[in-house]
Amino acid sequence: MEIGLVLGGGGARGIAHIPVLEAFDDLGLKPCCIAGTSIGALVGGAYAAGLSGDDIRAHVIALLTTRKELWKKIFSGKITEFFSMIDINPSRPAVINGDALMEFVFPEITAETFDQLQIPFAAVATDFFAGTFTIVNSGSVKQAIAASIALPGLISPQKINGCLLIDGGITNPLPIDGLACDGVKIIAVDVTGGPQPEGHKKLKSTDLVYGSSQLMQRQMTKHKLEKYPVDVFLQPNIDRFRVLDFFKAKAILDASNPIREQTKVALDRLISAAP
Repeated sequence: MEIGLVLGGGGARGIAHIPVLEAFDDLGLKPCCIAGTSIGALVGGAYAAGLSGDDIRAHVIALLTTRKELWKKIFSGKITEFFSMIDINPSRPAVINGDALMEFVFPEITAETFDQLQIPFAAVATDFFAGTFTIVNSGSVKQAIAASIALPGLISPQKINGCLLIDGGITNPLPIDGLACDGVKIIAVDVTGGPQPEGHKKLKSTDLVYGSSQLMQRQMTKHKLEKYPVDVFLQPNIDRFRVLDFFKAKAILDASNPIREQTKVALDRLISAAP
């Protein structure tokens, strides 16, 4: 039996994909193909390149657990690389250069192109002018992921094959139809989350913006699942985290750790039910 893995977009909430990968490792299994949107492409691409779930967890914790550790990393030899990410020119479409960002945050891997990956992988992005999602599964792995995470106004878009590509979550937050393999069991991990009430705390304008985006993505995901049913649908309990809560990586991992056992149970059931 072959299993395809779909990793959705959700900003920092996508750190919750890591326990799912660890569940595969615990059982000695590997998906036959992976499709990822935005943060799902970032995590899925690293896994497809051969890193284990534990490797990715360690990398994320080292990079994001505290601001102090991040700054130590910056000043230990990547200072030039870090500042190359920042573009304060108001005429530019974003603040952060996507290519430089990938060089700074992505784990070191030996696979530069898709044909060097250990697992077939597709990064899903949005074609800005066509207004549709597009699947990138050839050429540079890092550029494809940079396109998939190119949040408008924050991270610069990528031009690939003549198309201007931005964040895949805008058109396809859970890319079930992005898998490059047919006739397989599909496990989909949704990390879009949803706005949560916080007592009597007054909402900020940014809370409303991010929450509205979550609601739209949740509706898109609902319709996607109706059209493309999956064999296992997983939703880590990470709604309370916001899209840019990357410095809460450890808390996100702690909150999502139960999904590791849930994934193993689901995988066991799939295997047991296989003819």
